[in-house]
Formats: sequence, structure tokens, C-alpha cells
Amino acid sequence: MSPLTIGTATINHPAQPNDDLAKLEAKGVTVFVVQEDLDDRGIDKQWCVTAARPIRRAEIVSLLEDHDQIWHW
Repeated sequence: MSPLTIGTATINHPAQPNDDLAKLEAKGVTVFVVQEDLDDRGIDKQWCVTAARPIRRAEIVSLLEDHDQIWHW
């Protein structure tokens, strides 16, 4: 992939979230999406690039408590 230049800043390895999420799922990592965030933005689940599991905002705390490591972006 080519570097990404914005103004005078160059990023040699820009993020590729679609590919990165697909690689995580291929390794058995469960990816979650907050349903209210999709709803607020008018995004239908079918447009998600992965098989992300929808959860409600109210479920976030219990989800975090059940895992030792969380990646968030």
C-alpha cells in the first residue's frame, strides 16, 4: 500500500480497518458493534464489513468485565 500524505504529514502504513477486522475474525476474535451507534448513523447491519456481533450500550460494561483484553477504536 502506498503511503498516505495529508498536508505535510506522511503515514507510511495507513490503517486498513476492513482488512484488519477480517484478519481478526479469521483468527477467531469476536468483533462487536454497538447497535445504537448503527441506528444513530442510519447504518444497516448488512453494510458492516465483518460479521460483527451487535450489542446494546447497556451490555458494554458486562462485556468489558468478561474479558481480559479489549481493543477499542
